[in-house]
Amino acid sequence: MHRLTYIPLVVVLGACAVSEDNPTRTTESGVTEIRLQDGRNCYQNQCLTYHSRYGTVSVTGRNSVRMPAIIDTSDGYVTAGEYATMFRDANMAFANGAGRR
Repeated sequence: MHRLTYIPLVVVLGACAVSEDNPTRTTESGVTEIRLQDGRNCYQNQCLTYHSRYGTVSVTGRNSVRMPAIIDTSDGYVTAGEYATMFRDANMAFANGAGRR
């Protein structure tokens, strides 16, 4: 019987898991850059999925969108502003299952 009282507590604590940020570096000019990797990427609680092969990004529940052409990912890093742009564009995509049928 006591085990049943712990189940809600475990569920609540599991829902509060914080995603770990991607590694960052600071340039000589003081700009923070975030390392992009294939798959899930997180920075300041903003998570997206990056596909280098297709040049697309997506967030959970949304369709993939092409990365803006002005963002250079050749060295594997993007600035915090570029990451925010990618996240915004991915959030503006159609939801999975929405749109024309």
